[in-house]
Amino acid sequence: MNPAAVLGGCDILPDQRSLRARLELERGEGAITVDGQTGGGPCTIYALKPGLHRVTINAAGPSAFGIHAIVDAASDGNQYDVFDLQCGFPGSCDIETLKNWRKEIEADRAKMTDPCAALKVTDIRWDAVKLDEYHPKSLDVSFTLHVYSKPSGKPPRDPSCPEK
Repeated sequence: MNPAAVLGGCDILPDQRSLRARLELERGEGAITVDGQTGGGPCTIYALKPGLHRVTINAAGPSAFGIHAIVDAASDGNQYDVFDLQCGFPGSCDIETLKNWRKEIEADRAKMTDPCAALKVTDIRWDAVKLDEYHPKSLDVSFTLHVYSKPSGKPPRDPSCPEK
């Protein structure tokens, strides 16, 4: 594994291949970590190196919470969608919404991850501790990010990019 380095802030650097992780929570606390490193704050930029990277999203609250986790990649002046989970934001996340989100992304990963991003998201897992029958008290989501050695150099969602 070639660990990503925390660069801090939230502004994407135009000439550096990077990953931006943003987490918004309503009535809860949480973090996004990449290769075990947490940037601290609602948005963090990581230097993105080729290879495998483990991304983990944690959220929890004493009552029902809402979450919106967004991960995008940048290279060659382009910005690409990588990962997007919105559950009960605004409002409260519920188990049924999480199940539907999982079915949707398993059916078509390109809806979430731009094929031109020169990376692939695999091994998506989530685990929730239930607050009640409908809502999680805590949520852990993780996935593996396979970053290819060369950026595509193509604009986001270019039809010539192959589905991975």
